[in-house]
Order: sequence, then structure tokens, then C-alpha cells
Amino acid sequence: ITLVVTPLGDYELGTLTYTVEGGEPVAIENNQFTMPAGNVTINATFTELPVTYKINYGKQGNPWTETGSITMTKNDEGKWVTDGQVIPTGFEAVLIKMEEGKDDVIMQAFANDLYWITDANLVQNEPIDMGTGQGYVNLYFPKSGNYTFTYNPVNKELLVGGSYVYNIIIAETSNGTVATNPTSPVAAGTQVTINATPNEGYEVGTITVMNGDTPVTVENNVFSMPAANVTLAVTFNSKEYEITVAPSDNGSVAIVGKELVENKTNASYNEEITLTITPDEDCELVTLTVDGEEVTVEGNTYTFAM
Repeated sequence: ITLVVTPLGDYELGTLTYTVEGGEPVAIENNQFTMPAGNVTINATFTELPVTYKINYGKQGNPWTETGSITMTKNDEGKWVTDGQVIPTGFEAVLIKMEEGKDDVIMQAFANDLYWITDANLVQNEPIDMGTGQGYVNLYFPKSGNYTFTYNPVNKELLVGGSYVYNIIIAETSNGTVATNPTSPVAAGTQVTINATPNEGYEVGTITVMNGDTPVTVENNVFSMPAANVTLAVTFNSKEYEITVAPSDNGSVAIVGKELVENKTNASYNEEITLTITPDEDCELVTLTVDGEEVTVEGNTYTFAM
């Protein structure tokens, strides 16, 4: 009698025996035995192989650049899974099997070909058969995405899940810094918070988010990420501060280029301000204070940065 023994997944045959009713187990050699004069029971045990899996990825080219590796963990169903990992457009990935004491094995599928990850894989859960072909497959990612991987060693199927992600391009600006939470790239529908931080003396002017030529609604510094790359632009304006010229006896103080209204006017941060001091006849300037500090005046004028 010849037995066909098929281990499932990452298991190998441990022991194979037959037992005649009421007797002791007899080892079966080379999956064959001679039928005795009695009913027999076949017993097989399977041992789990010391294997693990990982996903290697990199930017398409020969060799790959910007490479990385994603660790896979075994879940309660015996499948190997990963957390989400952002993989950009134009990258490739391969499934690697690692068995203790042996060289890494690239799992086979669609001999030496590129397998494009499409909506069918992500949305419809279309599996990739990793048990066919004579070579190995490079999974190719035509769109950036936050991808997950699930490999079933029993049926040798790989599921690629997750969602596409898109870039937030922050335009150059001055007099402040701009960041987002979460940071780019993000999935469509994600609520993105804009953190605009002005430098000293400045305040946020305008905030715009553009999807091509189409503006994206921003409310309270938050927008919903569309299914497209966007450009975020923030401007920062100088703050306006008030200058009050206190009334003086025996002379006057004027601000060059500014008209005083009830002894007050406004000026922007870092704006150059020039004061002209005009004593009355037969009088001279004794002191001039700016923001509580006495300053030195030459030629009846004084200039400072706001």
C-alpha cells in the first residue's frame, strides 16, 4: 500500500505509522507498507517548520533603491500578516520565506513578471496565487498607498489590502512654519489639521488648499483629504502695533510718514519709524523715551524698528 501524504502550509511529516486492531504502532517506511491480516489504522503527525515571512520592497530599478523590509507576524488563523506600510508609486515588493538554517526563498508566482496591484486587489480582495510559475513575481505599485499584506501558507495566496494615499505639498513661505497632522501622505477622506505657526511679530494671513485648480474647503484649519494630491499654501502678515505720542510741553513730536489721530497711529512689526522732535522757540529737548527707555537723539530725529 502506498500512501500519499500532503503537509499543509509550513508543516512537514513527522511520524507515519499503522496499527493493527489491538496491536502496537508499526512505522511506515517511504510511505509504503504491506497489508497485514487485519484492519489497520493509519496515524500521521506533522511538525511545524521553523519559518517566518517578510515583505521586501524598493523603488523600481536594477538594483532597487530606497529599499525597506516589513516584518510579518503569524495570527491565530495561521496566516502571516503585516501592519500598514506606505509604499510609494513606482515601487516593487516581493514575499520572502525564511527557514532557519536555509537561504531565504522568494515565493513563486507568475514567472519573472510584474504583478500590478490594482483596485481589484484592494477593494475586491482578489488574491495573488503565490504557488504557480517557475520564477518569482515582483508586486508593482502604480499608486502610492498604505498597504497591508496577508499570506496564507496553506493555499499559498497573498492578499494585498489597504487604501491609496496622496501627497500634501506644502508651498514655500516666509515669516512662519507650516505642518500638517497627520503628515503626508494620507488616505482620501482623512481629516487633516493645518498647524500654521507665525514667527514673532507676524500672524497667519491666508490658508488655501488646492486640488489642481479646484479649492478644497478649509474650516477651522481642518480639511478633508480628496482622492488626489493637494498643495497647501499659507501666508503670514506683519502684525500692526499702536504708537502713542504722549503730549509734551514746550515742543512737539511727529512721526515721519504717519498721521497722528488723537496722538496715535499704527505701524507694522519691524517697520522703520523716524521721530522728528521740534522744540518751541527758546527751548531744547531734554529727554525722549521710547517704550519706557530713554534714548539718545541726534539732530532732533530718532529712528527705530517697530
